[in-house]
Amino acid sequence: VVVEVRGVEGHPLRYQIRDPAGRLLGEQMTEQSPAVDRQTLRLGPNSGVYLLSIAGPAQVKTVKVVRQ
Repeated sequence: VVVEVRGVEGHPLRYQIRDPAGRLLGEQMTEQSPAVDRQTLRLGPNSGVYLLSIAGPAQVKTVKVVRQ
């Protein structure tokens, strides 16, 4: 899945993707994000709902990603 984040230029970001059981599948970090930070994260091989968390300096946003 490709993720694009805007509005946090110059701040660190942490991206995590978890499988339906809550296991961490992948993590990427950006020390100083550009104006538009674009990351590619791999989902697991099975269909289902995955959780994508993006943590910035002041907040964490988690969204569901559905793989069919």
